[in-house]
Amino acid sequence: MQTTRGFIQRFFILFSSLCILSIPLPYSQIIDTGTLFSPFTEHIVLWVGDNVLHIRHSYIAKIVSDATGMYILVFINLVISIIVSGISIYYARKRQISSQFSYYFNSFISYYLALQLFKYGFDKVFKQQFYFPEPNTLFTPLAYLDKDILFWSSMGSSYSYSLFLGIAEIIPACLLLFNRTRILGGIIALIVMLQVVAINLSFDISVKLYSLFLLMLSLGISWPGLVNIFQILILHKTPNSTSSIVQPSYLAQNQKLSYVLIKALVISLIFYEASFKYFQNMNFNGDHAARPFLHGAYSVTTPNNNYKRIFIHSRGYLIFQDRDDQLKDYRLKCNLRNKTLYLSKTGEPEARLQYQYDNTDSCLVLSGVLNKDSIKLIAKLIDTDTLPLKRDGFHWTIEGSAKQY
Repeated sequence: MQTTRGFIQRFFILFSSLCILSIPLPYSQIIDTGTLFSPFTEHIVLWVGDNVLHIRHSYIAKIVSDATGMYILVFINLVISIIVSGISIYYARKRQISSQFSYYFNSFISYYLALQLFKYGFDKVFKQQFYFPEPNTLFTPLAYLDKDILFWSSMGSSYSYSLFLGIAEIIPACLLLFNRTRILGGIIALIVMLQVVAINLSFDISVKLYSLFLLMLSLGISWPGLVNIFQILILHKTPNSTSSIVQPSYLAQNQKLSYVLIKALVISLIFYEASFKYFQNMNFNGDHAARPFLHGAYSVTTPNNNYKRIFIHSRGYLIFQDRDDQLKDYRLKCNLRNKTLYLSKTGEPEARLQYQYDNTDSCLVLSGVLNKDSIKLIAKLIDTDTLPLKRDGFHWTIEGSAKQY
């Protein structure tokens, strides 16, 4: 039993450390070791994929969210952790990891998990993750939407729910920063991450593997508390004090000032990393962020053509919707000086469309050659603020909801 527990401890420590160090994340102020090591790790991933798993040239070796390269990296970390943990427990005189090391490692993964929860939580509070649907999504029939876009759009239509989800992630993040509330924070984080994993798996959202990793960290942090709860509620026993990770006693006596200063610095860095981009752009609501020129949905009024609507996407795309509701997107560059739109798409020649836009009646005119066809389209901007999805109405009764329609 002691050997099994020692193996699990070593495996959890090694596997968690390898994943934290090797998985690239988009930090702005903290050193991203995953990106720093990526030239080396991606080379190893490519070699393992080609020579061990024999999936040569049929996968993405780059370590990005839910790419095959990411799965191979986690598989490599898993194998290394099992082998090294097995060798370590075989030759170790003491089967258990020291309480002092356990405390520091538990603090390390708690800070790491808190950072991720703060980042995702602030993204929801400031509506950067679940943003209001883009114009083309608004006018795409429900049956044509993928499940992940459908979920994203539904969440983005409600600021209050996005705020609720963000706070639900920020609360355990705060609790994880302090030893006395860490286990409670881990239990709440475990509940939050269970919901996140369920959503990612159910709606096919492409952060499945990383969210499972964060779920594992939450379980590891909350485990002593879960054991105590099991002993109290199920076994009706007094909790075993050895199941909790206790702060080393010398920290309460000697070197306390240094410990407090270092901890304050680390916590400040976590908050700075998680909130820096919002203060940098002074944007605390993604739905109110500046949009590119001509952004919006336009209804085509030109008779006898196959186009129904035109959309200008905030990320630099022009999208055509035909009469059968099929969408075709082009990468967009706009030259304001000569009033020209440059459209590019893989496999097609670059198109140049002249545009005219009248602010008085919100009318857009496009003319030129697109995919060897001459076009001239007149389209009028659709006021998306009047759409039912944009309404923020709330009703306690069904009668109040019915009156709205």
